[in-house]
Amino acid sequence: GNGCFTVVLASNFQHVIATEVSSALVRLAQRNLVLNGVENVQVVPMTSEEFVTVYQQPSKDQDTQTLTARKKLQNAGIELVNPGTAPQTDLSPRESETVTMTNLRTLFMDPPRAGLTPAVREMASQQFDRILYMSCNPQTLQRDLVDGLLLTHKIVNVAAFDQFPYTPH
Repeated sequence: GNGCFTVVLASNFQHVIATEVSSALVRLAQRNLVLNGVENVQVVPMTSEEFVTVYQQPSKDQDTQTLTARKKLQNAGIELVNPGTAPQTDLSPRESETVTMTNLRTLFMDPPRAGLTPAVREMASQQFDRILYMSCNPQTLQRDLVDGLLLTHKIVNVAAFDQFPYTPH
């Protein structure tokens, strides 16, 4: 999206990676971050599935899809290193501007109405200590919880908001 949640939540974290598939929304998010003085966020034009591909595959086992996704992170100044693997410093042409992220612990998800894909659901449940899940579809939220997230995590807090009052959405 345009970074509304990211702007509000970023101050709780040292570094934030935000992904968005729409390049227009990436530009809006970047502008939103600048206007709000948020400096610890890198917005990357990529899908959640591309992020999963990079995060779950060791650097040495890269296919074309993984290399493309890793390049998107690199272009945003991010070197994503799986815990236990050495940083690949040769990947970054802007080494002094690169943020190396190894211990990602919190995941904020705001999926489309269709909910999470199985790959994203699996990564979320296995790789992150804390998950914040914003859902606009109670049915896919229930599926994502039952089919994965509740197998490894427990619900600590729940809040309901009508983000689109007086509409069927």
